Amino acid sequence: MKNLLSYIKTNNDSFDISPINNADALVFSWISYFMYPDECKSSSMTIKDLCVFQKDKHFFEKAFNQSASKKMLKLLVKSPRFQNAKISDYCEISSASEEKQFGGIRIEFAPHSYFISYRGTDPSFVGWKEDFNLAYLNTIPSQEEARSYFQDMVGKDSSGKYYLGGHSKGGNLAVFVSIKCEAEISAKIEKAYSFDGPGFCTDIFQDENYQLVKDKIFKFIPQASFVGVLFKYHQDYSIVRSNGFLFLQHDPFTWKIPTNDFIYLKKMFSPSRMLKKRVNDYIYSTSNEDRERLIRIIFEALFSLKIDNFNVFFRTLFIQVPALVRCYFRLEKSDKSFFKFMIKKLFLASKVKENRKSNI
Repeated sequence: MKNLLSYIKTNNDSFDISPINNADALVFSWISYFMYPDECKSSSMTIKDLCVFQKDKHFFEKAFNQSASKKMLKLLVKSPRFQNAKISDYCEISSASEEKQFGGIRIEFAPHSYFISYRGTDPSFVGWKEDFNLAYLNTIPSQEEARSYFQDMVGKDSSGKYYLGGHSKGGNLAVFVSIKCEAEISAKIEKAYSFDGPGFCTDIFQDENYQLVKDKIFKFIPQASFVGVLFKYHQDYSIVRSNGFLFLQHDPFTWKIPTNDFIYLKKMFSPSRMLKKRVNDYIYSTSNEDRERLIRIIFEALFSLKIDNFNVFFRTLFIQVPALVRCYFRLEKSDKSFFKFMIKKLFLASKVKENRKSNI
């Protein structure tokens, strides 16, 4: 199947000959998952220079699909199109106390043309907790960090052209920044890309700045998207064909790219449309306080484990599941009753008639 990897392998044109396209934006969005060396924080290095990290397991540990990411890097360092792009201003922040997980890089792919790439959710419990906080917070810490980061980048080259993008939460950050920056700063943005990124708890699209940038926002979701249609989101989106199974379509290496662009579809997969509606109906039928309480109960249990990320969690399920069961039985009576009520409500939501008016 022709996908992101085959695209990198076959498109050898320079950016002077063939301007940045949607597939390039996905490539640049993905490489923010890599764990760059400290020298990349204060100086730049080309993608070709990254060849020394091809066998470094640590370099790929934050990536959603490590196997495909390793293949991607192997192709990128040899690619005439990508190998001379300069990566700089690497930023990585993870704070349990602030419930913040952020990553970003600046990629200069042509003179004074930059792609600001925001990292999506990494495997850490901290990262996932911040994601879940999207269900009840108007703004999460990584969104503010992303805005500050972009403002700093513009300050380094105010005459540059800027493209923003990210996969999953990274896409959410790109959209947030494009809308929430001051008009003078957002005017520097050529395009903002969200690749299956979730929406927002509140309707950010009522912001007056949205009208100024809405035509610059490009959102892509696979036909069985789940993450990309959570909460309130940019309604002018494109559906791309994926050969992945249901939730695994969140992995963009499953997206079909026959030439320099995706294959587009007119409709989402029918069961996915139904799931989207029912999950969002469930979310918006509960109060912010109840959402916050449920998330607190879930993550207090996870943080009580002797691990800190989902990679280890799934490798040691036989240890972690019994530990979580014990956590449940140790809950205070009121929390236990609340948890049971909320889970029951979620199952009942699956029986809601499809023709019920959506809350979003």
